[in-house]
Amino acid sequence: LNMLLQGTIGQSMARSRALIQSGTAEAFTHKIYTNNTWTPENPGARFPRSSKLEARNQVTSDLLITKSDYIRMKNLQLQYAVPSSFTKKFYVNRMNVYVSGTNIFTISPLNEWNLDPEAVSGYQNYYPQVAVYTLGVNLNF
Repeated sequence: LNMLLQGTIGQSMARSRALIQSGTAEAFTHKIYTNNTWTPENPGARFPRSSKLEARNQVTSDLLITKSDYIRMKNLQLQYAVPSSFTKKFYVNRMNVYVSGTNIFTISPLNEWNLDPEAVSGYQNYYPQVAVYTLGVNLNF
């Protein structure tokens, strides 16, 4: 068994672009904003009032900062050496069977925003980390 966990503590990331313009420019609106912006009926909302083409909600402030601490299962590999008493029947000297995965899961406050904590702060126009799973057999004749 081989496992690699990686992460950070005490980090923050600035959200930008579509994530700070939600509801103001007739464009992308993240599900977090739905029914969670200020209105007279909802004064305790998480986000300011959404107004079309309103620039005040997009200026840099601590409202746009999100904790980006994370822990990621970067790699997990399990390997099994098949006993030689079994492999000799098939004229195989050695046989290893393995399964592995990369970027298996990430635990972070940024999961709520569908953001990768390893992305450059403020630039969220990236292709997210790809999970890769592999199953294999290594034979030695």
